[in-house]
Amino acid sequence: MFFFIMMYGSMVMQSVVEEKSNRIIEVIISSVKPFDLMMGKIIGVGLVGLLQLVVWLIIGGTAMFAMQMVFGINVNTSSAADMEQAMAVLQNNPGLEASLNQLFSINWLQVGICLIVYFTGGYLMFGALYAMFGSAANDSQEVQQLVMPMTILLLVSFYVGFAATRNPEGAMAFWCSLIPFTSPVVMMVRAPFEVPIWELLVSMVLLFVTAILTVKFAAKIYRVGILMTGKKVNFVEIFKWLNYK
Repeated sequence: MFFFIMMYGSMVMQSVVEEKSNRIIEVIISSVKPFDLMMGKIIGVGLVGLLQLVVWLIIGGTAMFAMQMVFGINVNTSSAADMEQAMAVLQNNPGLEASLNQLFSINWLQVGICLIVYFTGGYLMFGALYAMFGSAANDSQEVQQLVMPMTILLLVSFYVGFAATRNPEGAMAFWCSLIPFTSPVVMMVRAPFEVPIWELLVSMVLLFVTAILTVKFAAKIYRVGILMTGKKVNFVEIFKWLNYK
């Protein structure tokens, strides 16, 4: 999830920077509203990411079904009889048997749904921020400096995710799975560990509400930034654009 959000968000950012540096944006903006242009980029790239996720889920589901057929394990029930059958088949490889036991105990349907939902919400939120910073920069070097705080935020969620694998019910993992800016990564780490439904619902609602507010916030800066050229801006200047008419 960390690499997916960063990779596809960077694609949106580089597209904005390229159009702005080549002055193509001035022609495009004459026939398209800035908000529509920004959302078109975000949605277009996001659909590519969702397609890749769906392909991965199909491949993963096919692999699970194939393992079920080979070992005779019922993935949905993971009963004691199934485990005994797996032990009989894998008696010469106890390490693999333990791994399969853990693998088949995961609710993969819930994990798959969470994967799509959290990618959609996380990408929408960070994609809007990537587009916003891309509109404020004049070149690729400048935009890397502007997105540094956001990169640090993603890295924090990445390392918290590692900690959550060791203690998925800990306080840090719990709160970071609810905070919208870290929940797409951290909650996906916790998802295989039977997270309560209410935690998932609260986390998803907070994520999508924040994503919608972030899009509106980013759009106000984007409409001004795409026409600002030749001037290196800082964060104070960017926030001043919110009051521009």
